[in-house]
Amino acid sequence: MLPGVTTHHLRCLLTSAMLPGVTTHHLRSLLTSAVIPCVTTHHLRCLLTSAMLPGVTTHHLRSLLTGAVIPYVPTHHLRCLLTSAVLPGVTTYQRRSLFTSGEIPGVTTHHLQCLLTSAMLPGVTTHHLRCLLTSAMLPGVTTHHLRCLLTSAMLPGVTTHHLRSLLTSAVIPCVTTHHLRCLLTSAMLSGVTTHHLRSLLTGVVLPGVTTQHLRSLLTSAMLPGVTTHQRQSLLTSGEIPGVTTHHLRCLLTSATLPGVTTHHLQSLLTSVVIPGVTTHHLRCLLTSVMLPGVPTHHLRCLLTSAMLPGVNTHHLRCLLTSAVLPGVTTHHLRCLLTSAMLPGVTTHHL
Repeated sequence: MLPGVTTHHLRCLLTSAMLPGVTTHHLRSLLTSAVIPCVTTHHLRCLLTSAMLPGVTTHHLRSLLTGAVIPYVPTHHLRCLLTSAVLPGVTTYQRRSLFTSGEIPGVTTHHLQCLLTSAMLPGVTTHHLRCLLTSAMLPGVTTHHLRCLLTSAMLPGVTTHHLRSLLTSAVIPCVTTHHLRCLLTSAMLSGVTTHHLRSLLTGVVLPGVTTQHLRSLLTSAMLPGVTTHQRQSLLTSGEIPGVTTHHLRCLLTSATLPGVTTHHLQSLLTSVVIPGVTTHHLRCLLTSVMLPGVPTHHLRCLLTSAMLPGVNTHHLRCLLTSAVLPGVTTHHLRCLLTSAMLPGVTTHHL
């Protein structure tokens, strides 16, 4: 008899209890969850009415009912899902997306379990879950993108700690839902597989890589002049032979060095697609910065020098391509990097 709950809604609930795979234990779980602390009758009403939205069938409701009793998913996780559905800014259309996503090909109840349990990890509040729900409905983000995010969380080597890092980073200052949309859509570019996304997820928790470094990467992807093709090159570069997660960590941490702004990082991203500069050249740059005797301060000098007056992308291309000329080894490149720091040698000389 709650406001907005008609007999049609009650009928839907009664008939769904008879669907194959839905036992009285599932119905009991739904009834008992209504008395969980912080779950009011308003939350239950929201769940009942949402089941009647266009595109949400009884099969979707069955999936939700059966999934609530998946092993390792206690009632506390269900409470989080119920309360988050009524958070400010989360409409019924966005909640429908969560129901229907459980039916996307390749997304099983195990994937949904991972999402539910990760929301309860330390440091992950309902605000983080709300951000994930709202971002899934941004223009250009389809259910295919959401499927990629759900399935990638189950790849070997990707634990709940990696997923927690992604969820919490979405609420870092200066990182809006527009940046998160960019990350979701880029994962579907040609040549970018789930293996590449796994490398990005696992790399953000490497020692020395904080949320500020991830923020720099997310915001830089939206700078003017940086297309999706250039962002794709950055994601796939993590799979180049000889380029390990340690090299990627160096790139992420260097972006936050004093004097290195997002404009400098943009210059590095755009130079990757300059004619004549292949992934082999980029590999050489990534691996060379880890040579003995070359600290991050030298890399900062290289990044900032590319923005000096009169130094355009053509000059940077010359530097990148020359590093792989016959007879020019990584030792020569190291010499160039270290020499820029000698007394009396400024960036103007370089």
